[in-house]
Amino acid sequence: MTNEALRSDGPAASSTASGTPRSYLLTLALLAIGAGALFLGYGRTWSTTRLTESGLPALLVELSGRDVQPAGAATAIVGLAAIAGLVATRRVGRILSALVLIIVGVLDTILAVRFGLGERASVVAAVSERAGRDVDPELVRAATTTSIWWLAAAFGGACFVVAGVITLLKSSTWPHLGSRYERNEQSSGRAPRAVSAWDQLDEGVDPTLDAPTLTSPTAAARSEAPAGPDDMTNGATGTL
Repeated sequence: MTNEALRSDGPAASSTASGTPRSYLLTLALLAIGAGALFLGYGRTWSTTRLTESGLPALLVELSGRDVQPAGAATAIVGLAAIAGLVATRRVGRILSALVLIIVGVLDTILAVRFGLGERASVVAAVSERAGRDVDPELVRAATTTSIWWLAAAFGGACFVVAGVITLLKSSTWPHLGSRYERNEQSSGRAPRAVSAWDQLDEGVDPTLDAPTLTSPTAAARSEAPAGPDDMTNGATGTL
């Protein structure tokens, strides 16, 4: 097996052809998918209550995820903000973003799963508010049907948790803004660009002060050329 084959199976295999770590791209994808799942899940109808009581008009109450879990509905924006945070920040900022993602993701998952397991306090409160009176919770439970859109919220929260864990473990090897520019500058080996007169003026420096005296190319060529016979004769005549 050649050395090239060994290198291809090494750490470089965990990066794409462009040099970006796969864990970095996976984390950004998880955040985008998780935020989309949260926006979709919380925007759909989670419960429908058809309340019919003798002597009272029928009442139909449809509640979306935002109505049922208002605290969790706002967390979808966190995923979008975390994408910008992971791209723009470095080690410390990414660690803080990871911790926030894990906390928010666990919160979303717990709230969604609790609703799926039968928690109806928010539904009872919303139905009582629509009815204008306190409604028996058992009556609300019996008259309520639920959808499966809470699973989308739970899935979005799980994506946030996984993205946060990957960020804690792998973010030290991820690129950041300006890293490619710095790498190109170091690998090029070029000398720094000379400061022009316009740049000096922008910095408040007068380029005409202490400027070296310039001579014409013809005079410089003559001064560097070796002395010929005529020059030696002229010099000798001048000394006599």
